[in-house]
This record gives sequence, C-alpha cells and structure tokens, in this order.
Amino acid sequence: MANQAEKKSAKKSENVSGIFLQIIMALMASYILYRIMWKWHEFGIWNWLGFVVLAIVYYITYSGIASSLELGVDYEYYLDVFVINAAVNFLTLFSDWFWLIYLVVPGFIGWKLVKIFLNWIFTPDPEPDNDPRNEKKRLKQERQAARGQRFQTVRR
Repeated sequence: MANQAEKKSAKKSENVSGIFLQIIMALMASYILYRIMWKWHEFGIWNWLGFVVLAIVYYITYSGIASSLELGVDYEYYLDVFVINAAVNFLTLFSDWFWLIYLVVPGFIGWKLVKIFLNWIFTPDPEPDNDPRNEKKRLKQERQAARGQRFQTVRR
C-alpha cells in the first residue's frame, strides 16, 4: 500500500505524456507529408524556419509538461503554448497567414507586464501617520505593553 499515490501519479504522467506525444507526431507528420512533400513548390526558407520553430516549441512544451506531471505541479502555461503551437501547425497547412497566431504569446506577456506596471503606478503609497494624537496613542500602547511584560499577574 505504500507509495500508492506515487504509482498513480507516475501512471497518469505516463498516459498524459503519451497523449501529447501522439498529438505532436500526428501534426508534424501531416505537416511533413502535406506541406513539405506535396506542396514543395510553395515551401520556402521562411517555411523551413517556421518548421524548426514548431519543432523547438513542441520540444520545450512537451518537456515542460512531462516534468510538471512528474512533479505533480500545474502546467497551465505550457499547455497554453502547446495548444497555440498545435493550432499554428495545423492551420499553416492551409495558409501561411496563420503564422501570425504566434503573436498571441508576446501579446499576452505584454498585457501581463502592462498590468503589473499599471498596478504599481496607480496603487497609492501608504501615508505615514504624523498626527500627534496617533503618536501619543502609539507611545501609550508601547508603555502599556512594556509594563505588562514587567508585571505578570497570575490569575486563579
């Protein structure tokens, strides 16, 4: 019975990784067969570069998803990039204009950075209390706390 959760986690990791690997192989095989072999006359240097980018992004996201599954942590951003990459891979079979979908990734990163920057700018700084009444109150509380430490009463 020991390590049962780890065994289940490892089996789930293996199954999910296998599914992602099958998706990668199917999409890359369809791209190679259709786009590279059948429509060779339309395939240029930029398409080769795009094919290499597809392969690199698949490798990075698949490795990230597999390691996250093994560790049992969330792989949300890896999955998002994987889905975008798969969509670009499938849709570029029909038109080169679908490479523009990759602009979603830097757009999302820029949106997150702008949001952080705006929160930093528009969050008011806490104002220091320079009011003499509050200062007297704070000093009195400090004296009471110090006096309470000197005299400890025992309740029965």
